[in-house]
Amino acid sequence: MRRWGRWALATGFVLACAGCWYEYQWRHREFCRAVDSELKTLANKCPPDVTRQQWRNVVGWTLNDFRGWLAKSTHIRQEDRGRFLTELRDRLSGPVDLGTVDWLYDELERLTSRFGPPFFWRPTTPERLRQFEGGERMHVSEIGWGE
Repeated sequence: MRRWGRWALATGFVLACAGCWYEYQWRHREFCRAVDSELKTLANKCPPDVTRQQWRNVVGWTLNDFRGWLAKSTHIRQEDRGRFLTELRDRLSGPVDLGTVDWLYDELERLTSRFGPPFFWRPTTPERLRQFEGGERMHVSEIGWGE
């Protein structure tokens, strides 16, 4: 009976840990989905000083970067997720500009700083905007991490 009790206790412990891990992962997945949904609204909010071609690229790269970095950033605390999502919704509820996208990248760096060097690459620099307007397609290898 003792052996049976130990197995039951060990199994219960493992199942409890798995349940906690699953809930944590589920919350993170819901956070990523909510952020993605909010960021998609940028597509229809092109600022007057940016061309449609430039804005399409800025939004595309922003979605790509957030999807990649947030997906692997499961360490973000729940309160940080909530704060970010609230401020994101507030900022996107009105007009947006390139400064809004720069704020997004500042927040991405703050939220994911555990993964190494700062996130220097941004699609909002004058050089990138010229490339986007010229129709140049950028490959991920051209981003220049840590410039």
